[in-house]
Amino acid sequence: MRLAQLASHGKVIANFSDKTLREGLKNHPDVTWFNRSGRWQASGDSVFRHQDKSGPSSITQNHLTAPASLPGEHNMQNLAAALTVVETLGLDIPQLDEVLSSFSGLPHRLQIIGERNGIRYVNDSISTTPVSVGAALQAIGNDGVVLLLGGMDRGLDWNGFANSMSDSAPHAIITLPDNGRRIFDCLKAAGVEPEGDIHAVSNLRAAVALAEKLVPEKGHILLSPGAPSFPHFRDYVDRGEQFKKFSGF
Repeated sequence: MRLAQLASHGKVIANFSDKTLREGLKNHPDVTWFNRSGRWQASGDSVFRHQDKSGPSSITQNHLTAPASLPGEHNMQNLAAALTVVETLGLDIPQLDEVLSSFSGLPHRLQIIGERNGIRYVNDSISTTPVSVGAALQAIGNDGVVLLLGGMDRGLDWNGFANSMSDSAPHAIITLPDNGRRIFDCLKAAGVEPEGDIHAVSNLRAAVALAEKLVPEKGHILLSPGAPSFPHFRDYVDRGEQFKKFSGF
């Protein structure tokens, strides 16, 4: 909202499905909304728009299915916002389906690094908050997922995440230093009881080895730490590369 106030003489592009934004921006002189009728809207694994006949648009497609490299509702929200920006700038994307299908996604963000014996290994090392872990699980789902969780402890509150896991947890959770033990205790206190249990290990190599024993058939091993990589890794890139190495890819 502070950014919107600073742009009081410019244009703001915002999410109409967010009640706080709708209320806070009702007096702003120039708001273009997404997730509103006639505009780009996110839904599941696609974005759509019912063409507004009152004004021309350079983008001709009205329904787009996301490529595999953009999994999850949060990515569809981002895509709806990006398409709204493009239209607002008056730019032309005549082959939007082809453009999207060629998008490979960013490394270390829900990146499938390999598959072996029906098990997919997913590198989400760039995840450094509990919210981003939740987004990763929303994208992949909980069924058959072994989640590798933890890193530098910067005092973030994990209670909300733990409570969200109490009714719908992944198959197993493995926590890592330095805040792994605190997350472990938080999950236990919230009554989280995954089928494959909650485990605390001392390093990423041990976590991968244990995950390979716990993961069910056609499952996923997901590194989505929800915390910074320090001091055990140089950065999130190093953590992701180490995960790839320990996974044998």
